[in-house]
Amino acid sequence: INGTDNTTQGSNINCFINGVDNTIANSVNNATVVGMSGTALREGEFVVGAGSGEGNEIIQTSTFFLNRITTDVATQNMYLNTPKDRAPSKSIIPRDTSAIITYTIDITAYRTGGGSGSGAAGDLAFFKLQGVLKSNTATESLTTIASSGTITGWNVSSSFSGSDWSITVRGAASMNITWTAKANFYEMKL
Repeated sequence: INGTDNTTQGSNINCFINGVDNTIANSVNNATVVGMSGTALREGEFVVGAGSGEGNEIIQTSTFFLNRITTDVATQNMYLNTPKDRAPSKSIIPRDTSAIITYTIDITAYRTGGGSGSGAAGDLAFFKLQGVLKSNTATESLTTIASSGTITGWNVSSSFSGSDWSITVRGAASMNITWTAKANFYEMKL
C-alpha cells in the first residue's frame, strides 16, 4: 500500500494500491487500484480512480476478465478471473448497486471439439456486449464483430437474480466451446 488514506478491507492477497482514498474490498485478491477514490470489488481487477466530479459523484474505470467452457445449449454464467491452479468459483459480478455502470465486454468464443457434425473444431467468433446498468436493469446490445465457421446459436448476454449480476454464454449441442472475455467498466457512483 502506497499513498495516502488507502484501505484494504481484509483477507486480501497479492494486491497493490497507490494514490489517494482507494479501497480493495474484503476477500478480493490479485487486484490493483491507482489514482483517487477507486474501489476494487472484483478478483483480479485493475482500477483507475478519477476522484469526484463537480457534483461529488465518484468516478472510476476498471478492467477484469471472465471465462467459461460450454458443451451444450445450456446458458452458463461466465467465471471471474480464475488462477491457473484453482477451480473456478465466482460467477457473480460484485458491484455497487447505487452506481451507474457503462460497460463494454469483448468476448472470444473458440470451438475446441465436440461430436456435432455441424461446423468443426476451430470455429470461432468475436462478440462485443455493450450496455448501461442502473440498479438491476441493463440496457445492452450484442454485436458479432467477426466469425469463422458455424456459430449458429452461440450467444452472450447479462442476467440478474435479485441484485446478483452475471454475464452468460450459450453454445450449441455437442460443441466444446471455450469462452474468454475482457470487461471494461466505467462507473459513476452517485
